[in-house]
Amino acid sequence: MKPKEQAEQMVNEYCMILMNEDTECGNEILCTMIAVKCALVSVNQLQLQAGNQKFGNYLAMQYWLDVEKEIKNYEQ
Repeated sequence: MKPKEQAEQMVNEYCMILMNEDTECGNEILCTMIAVKCALVSVNQLQLQAGNQKFGNYLAMQYWLDVEKEIKNYEQ
């Protein structure tokens, strides 16, 4: 999966979780903002895991950095 597709999938999954909850978060803009933050937290954890592997995993780290960049595009 390309980084942009991965970013969209992560944000959309978090957005659907938030929109399906019986909370004040039914507002689509608010849900998207929160989903972006959640996706960034997840990506940061995945980056840490990639960096903590023996000798680091450059390709995995680069992939997750690219995904992070795409997720941040949602914030603009």
